[in-house]
Amino acid sequence: MDTGFIERHQSVLLPDDLNAPANDTVLALASLGVLCNREHQAALTASPDDPYSPWMNTRGWRLNSDGQETLRFVSNGVELKIQITHLADCTRLSLPGGEISARATMQDGALTTTLGDQTVTAGIDIAGSRITVMLAGDAHIIDLHDPLHDAELEEGGGGNVIAPMPGKITTVMVKAGDKVSKGGPLAILEAMKMENTLIAPADGVVAEVSFSVGDQVDEGAVVVSFEATK
Repeated sequence: MDTGFIERHQSVLLPDDLNAPANDTVLALASLGVLCNREHQAALTASPDDPYSPWMNTRGWRLNSDGQETLRFVSNGVELKIQITHLADCTRLSLPGGEISARATMQDGALTTTLGDQTVTAGIDIAGSRITVMLAGDAHIIDLHDPLHDAELEEGGGGNVIAPMPGKITTVMVKAGDKVSKGGPLAILEAMKMENTLIAPADGVVAEVSFSVGDQVDEGAVVVSFEATK
């Protein structure tokens, strides 16, 4: 190791696509990780008296139809929508590059998948809305967007912006009474040596900022709340 190491290996350490949106493989793994994690959480709450309860089914069951849903991710500022169809023997993913059939199992953060005719193993960490996909020595970080936050404000029900993970508030950009636009920055949360910008899910008026610069917050804590739209 010496002071010229980074310069000599810059093409590997700082690839040209560093700021590009996640590719299809990463998006597929993130989607399957979300689905497997959902099944795991449902299993934890399943009643031992009725292990086959339909309320524990997380595959969007429909009568005489395949269950479908859409996952919305944000990767390097780009929103990406993944259409998911739950089939009897697999899951079909509609990715930016096309459709693919997939199967997956996850245990202790290790995700084993079949993507088409390819077997891929990756690590998955889900902390709130933030998903980290660890594949072939690289860590890909993307966010799962929750449209319910948009609906709360747009339909006049008020709303909250919560901390996606435990961390420290390093910057607060708004105060009570401020009008904010959808996507506008509200505060910066530092976690695991990374800065996470908390943004407004919709147009609204700030009712309260619950924390100040330097405060430690827990995952799920309400950082900014909004007034109900009149």
